[in-house]
Amino acid sequence: MSRLTRLLAAALIALGVGFGASRIPAGLAHLDTFRVQAVRYDGGVYVERAEVLDLLALSKDASVWHDLRAMEETLRTHPMVREVSVVRDLPDTLVVTIREREPVAFYPFTALEPVDEAGQPLPVDPAKHGLDLPLLHPELAGHAGQLLTPGQRRILAEETGRLSHANPRFMAQVSQLALGDDREIVALLAEPGVELRFRAPLAPRRLLQAEEA
Repeated sequence: MSRLTRLLAAALIALGVGFGASRIPAGLAHLDTFRVQAVRYDGGVYVERAEVLDLLALSKDASVWHDLRAMEETLRTHPMVREVSVVRDLPDTLVVTIREREPVAFYPFTALEPVDEAGQPLPVDPAKHGLDLPLLHPELAGHAGQLLTPGQRRILAEETGRLSHANPRFMAQVSQLALGDDREIVALLAEPGVELRFRAPLAPRRLLQAEEA
């Protein structure tokens, strides 16, 4: 690229910063200056950078001015991606930031699988990531043989996730959770070996009282 072209590109970059990327002429996408040279990746624990690059499948001529929303939609097809943002770091870098679906418990489907707060299975290898999570009991407490519906599983998983964020120290002691009638939850503590019964959502004050007891 000639010095004049580089100066022109720099001026147009400044114009874009001042007035928004939508004002940048479409012709810039064909300049070598704006071809993607790097992809910076933030936020991934379970989704590896190589997976992001495979999904984006950027060609050697890919420009930072290509449609970022389309890239985001492509990345959302990954089953571990909850939210994603792709932004430009001019002149030649894309920045991908992902918020993942987090495993909060194990649930026995045909096999024992990690699930998120919606009670949906996640493609996460427990051994690879060293997951130490409580087990969600698949039957409705007090109703032997009656399996949880997807909605009931979600109630149990949501409360498990909420408590895991609110009080991870307490949840580290919980080995299993079950759902009963009227949103009653039975949490089995491994140490000490006791049951804690409450209705979701459990208020922090009530949890503190339970721990003291």
